[in-house]
Amino acid sequence: MPELPEVEHARGVVLRALKDRPITHAESNDPIVVAQGSESFARALVGAHVVGSERRGKSVLVHLARGDEALGLFFHLGMTGHFVVRAIDDASEAPRFARWTVTTDTTRLTLVDGRRLGRAIAGPRADVKVSSGMPKLGPDAIEVRTGEQLARCFRGKSGKLPIAPIKLALMDQAKIAGLGNIHAAEAVFFAKIHPDTPTSSLRDKDWDALVAGVDRTLSRQLAELAATEEYVYVNEGGPNPFSVYGKEGEPCPVCGKAIETIDQGGRTTYFCSKCQKKKKA
Repeated sequence: MPELPEVEHARGVVLRALKDRPITHAESNDPIVVAQGSESFARALVGAHVVGSERRGKSVLVHLARGDEALGLFFHLGMTGHFVVRAIDDASEAPRFARWTVTTDTTRLTLVDGRRLGRAIAGPRADVKVSSGMPKLGPDAIEVRTGEQLARCFRGKSGKLPIAPIKLALMDQAKIAGLGNIHAAEAVFFAKIHPDTPTSSLRDKDWDALVAGVDRTLSRQLAELAATEEYVYVNEGGPNPFSVYGKEGEPCPVCGKAIETIDQGGRTTYFCSKCQKKKKA
């Protein structure tokens, strides 16, 4: 599923597709993904051109302008969303599960989302940003650079850390934005921290190791995605670039012990019980 690297990649796809060209047509055929309706969606976008963008975690706000109007197009990819870009003279059928489309005089950009969990909003930029929920997200994961900063993300008003398992804590978008099941598992593996370790039990050296683990997993995936225009989700039997995610029973790349799994919050967590020792609260 798309996490911070895939969403950053998608942001680049959108900007390249719409660069320097005013939007000539926009539509949506899905009232769940685009709740405002196709007419309102189109009215907000047609005639506008891209002037910038911002991303926080898994959310993107494309900045557009039309005359003096500051407009915005927000999108979230959900669990299966991705973009398909085609030339305007491409006569092939629309992609299956197309949810919304934005067109210029040269390019057609389509959001494809089989599970219908993606979201998009278009309209006045300030209003769209508030409606998107982006201001309520925690700091972007790639911008948290020190262990002290990372620990601060999880401290409440009392200054105390929660007892929640660290892997689940990393997936709380209100605390730190961009990590999902995959990269949270990879980060704690690189940090040599058991995913079920209580967050409150981590010490300064653990936070330093963890922020390095977050940077390592995100940076590696960002670099790999930079070389491709369309990414492919990890599927059973398909290519898997990760160290532990999706590799139950396979040897740990560090020690060779078989990768194990546990259930955390209804999600499968992959880890190495030899490399990742659990600490007590």
